[in-house]
Amino acid sequence: SPGTASVAKGATQQFTAGVTGTNSPSQSVTWSIVETGKNAGTTIDGSGLLTVAAGESLTSLTVKASSTVDTAKSGTAAVTVTALAPTVTGVTVSPGTASVAKGATQQFTAGVTGTNSPSQSVTWSIVETGKNAGTTINGSGLLTVAAGESLTSLTVKASSTVDTAKSGTAAVTVTDPGSSTVTINLWTNDATVFASADSVSLSRGASQTALITGLTGTEYSNHQWSINGAPEGTGTTFSFASAGRDNGKYNIGLQVQKDSAWYSTTITITVTN
Repeated sequence: SPGTASVAKGATQQFTAGVTGTNSPSQSVTWSIVETGKNAGTTIDGSGLLTVAAGESLTSLTVKASSTVDTAKSGTAAVTVTALAPTVTGVTVSPGTASVAKGATQQFTAGVTGTNSPSQSVTWSIVETGKNAGTTINGSGLLTVAAGESLTSLTVKASSTVDTAKSGTAAVTVTDPGSSTVTINLWTNDATVFASADSVSLSRGASQTALITGLTGTEYSNHQWSINGAPEGTGTTFSFASAGRDNGKYNIGLQVQKDSAWYSTTITITVTN
């Protein structure tokens, strides 16, 4: 027992044997593996513990237990050898830091690293227990900060579903929506540019400014900014002040080059009184 088992390369499986017969025969058995072409590291010991070598090329094995009283009597178990079990070495959360105004949202993404292609699935949570009940993060990593949040900082956590002991975090600064400067962070994943906020509202009366920053690595070049399609300059950051502007929507565009590929994104800023 068990009569069948699936064992990953590099893993072990315990087998047991029962001997039947008349006059209470000894339960002692000799364990062996039938296949002669197995990896030298695939073994079974005297207690029935099977070890499948990490480099095992066979996809199936036969474990055999032979009675020491009558070696002609034996039983077998069929073993299916599966791929190496994935292991997780770390989880990275992007962006690693963010400023989120009360009542606003922030999208996070997570990447899981390890061996044998571990699942990228993670469980999202907020570490702080004293947060407002309305401050939440959903299964896709979208953080919502409650308008009544009293904490000034939060920690977003992504835990691997393969190995829950492996996780990554991001630090969130909670800002007041009336702050004079709203910071929007940018980051990339493949050919997509992500923004910590796709749209923001600025008050002319409060003379607010949106500071768009990110994509500052040496691999990025040719930053080209625009407002409603009109070129507005270059540089790794872009500042948009509400003072002196008409009420309305302003589409801030960015095109940036990485190697031979171009990345682009648009952030909508609404100016109000």
